[in-house]
Amino acid sequence: MKMKQIAALTLACSTLFLMGCSTTNTAPHIDVDTSPIKSSSNDLAGNDKIVIGSITMSTDGEWFGEVMAGVRTAAADLGVTLVEQDSSGNLDKEQQQVHKFIEDKVNAIVICPITSDRTGELLREAETAGIPAVTWNTVVDTDITAAVCVDSNALGGDTGTYLTEYIRTYNLSGLKIGMITNKSYTIGVARCDGFKNSIKSLVEDGSVTVVSEILAESTEESTTAVNKMLTEHPDIDIIWCWNQTSLLACIDVVKSKGKSDLLITGTDMSMDLAKDMQSDDVNLLAVTTQLPYNMGYKAVVNAVQAAKGKPVDKTIVIPTFTYKKTDTDLIQQYIESHSAFAQ
Repeated sequence: MKMKQIAALTLACSTLFLMGCSTTNTAPHIDVDTSPIKSSSNDLAGNDKIVIGSITMSTDGEWFGEVMAGVRTAAADLGVTLVEQDSSGNLDKEQQQVHKFIEDKVNAIVICPITSDRTGELLREAETAGIPAVTWNTVVDTDITAAVCVDSNALGGDTGTYLTEYIRTYNLSGLKIGMITNKSYTIGVARCDGFKNSIKSLVEDGSVTVVSEILAESTEESTTAVNKMLTEHPDIDIIWCWNQTSLLACIDVVKSKGKSDLLITGTDMSMDLAKDMQSDDVNLLAVTTQLPYNMGYKAVVNAVQAAKGKPVDKTIVIPTFTYKKTDTDLIQQYIESHSAFAQ
């Protein structure tokens, strides 16, 4: 299938959507909720004496900014003191920060762990000292109070499911796909496995052939990977990216090469990606995303509950949502509701 034919099909699909002939898509819970999560046990009594220690592995980028906005808003809503630290992906720094929180006897810790094992050991120390630990985004391999996360397998798989539906609907075949993947993080591996499993039927019947798979994390690595992919396979039809960083880098490369008909899919929405979905300069077909603000907010809510000796769920799963290029109203809603996080 020639790329111009694929691009024409995408345009046709968009036209049908605007005419009201496409499948209705339900809006995700993307509105910023600045009120505390309600529950029978969620009162504010004594919250002014509670100190929550917060550690993020990064403050770079819109995604982490949105999580931390949720963390700060929840702390403000619940009337607790929030002490923030950034480990910057440095394990020694993370260890010092956790130990300082233990020394200071904070009432609970909310953290985005760098590793599942070493960070897990640190949080076990905190739990032993009577300080509940609540992780968000990444997880640890030891028993802690609670983990706020997404189903990473679904985060990758949902994009592949939509891509499969798209290819089946328009009877496309003989397509070549490349993937920017990850093996460094448990959640990254799960996303990649989810995507690969979701397109398995396409590979088995020859509708799609995987011609390239390159590991990349940073913007520089991803830029190099996409350039290599397009040089070695100039007739590639589809690229899938495992995270926001690689997806943004991929789009920049594709734009620079003028390949507006190449189908791009991936993970983690952002303001720039939302605007790219509105543009004709790139064919960003679908992005499956987390709800990072909710993740940060719920991490603090559960940490406060645990600090007060009240029960919390061991695992709090934040839902995912797949934005499609045809979701014109939802994409505009995203831009309007997330503009503050991109500043």
